[in-house]
Amino acid sequence: MAPDTSVQDSTDSSSASAEELIARAAALGPTIFARRFDAAKKRSLPNATIADLVDSKVLRACMPKRFGGYELPFGAHTDVAMELARHCGSTGWVSGIIGSHNWWLGKYEPEAQHEVWENNPDALVGAAFASKPGSRGTPKEGGINVTGTWMYCSGIDHCDWVSLMTPVFDGDGPPELTMVLLKKGEYKIDDVWYSPGMRATGSNNVLVEHLFVPAHRVTRVAELNSK
Repeated sequence: MAPDTSVQDSTDSSSASAEELIARAAALGPTIFARRFDAAKKRSLPNATIADLVDSKVLRACMPKRFGGYELPFGAHTDVAMELARHCGSTGWVSGIIGSHNWWLGKYEPEAQHEVWENNPDALVGAAFASKPGSRGTPKEGGINVTGTWMYCSGIDHCDWVSLMTPVFDGDGPPELTMVLLKKGEYKIDDVWYSPGMRATGSNNVLVEHLFVPAHRVTRVAELNSK
């Protein structure tokens, strides 16, 4: 997969260090701390907290610069999440998870990156790597058909997209693990997250019913791990 060099930065391309982003996270701390009980009661981060994270751009730590991110080394998103977690564990968790997906998505096909970010650089991408038995993908011309149930998708209520690790079966051999990228409206959220701890992460299940996913939104896990 060739790197995408076809566009210039489409949004704010100013730089920021990890330390600067941590400082932004620290500034949000008191407000996030004040919302922690409301977040736990709702079993999901408040919309206002998501808006604060988006507006502060702390989720863009490892996002590609060409779409307005800061393209810091992998791990900068974790430093931000650790600061947020000092004030609300669930907020820190969701921030770290979504921040890591902004790094992963930078390895997907350029066409998929453009589809997610070109018109909305604040788009949030969830992900799930665990699925229930029977979840699978089947190759079809121009893409794959996907069906199944994926678990523990943190922050999914606030996401515009979700990437699901899918075992793709082609013939009698073992399945190939593949990430498939779906946009909101192509999947359903099953509200099952009633954990006694980390309640506000909203780590619900994602349901997909016989959906065709075009090839540009399909990426082999082995290929992602090799980059």
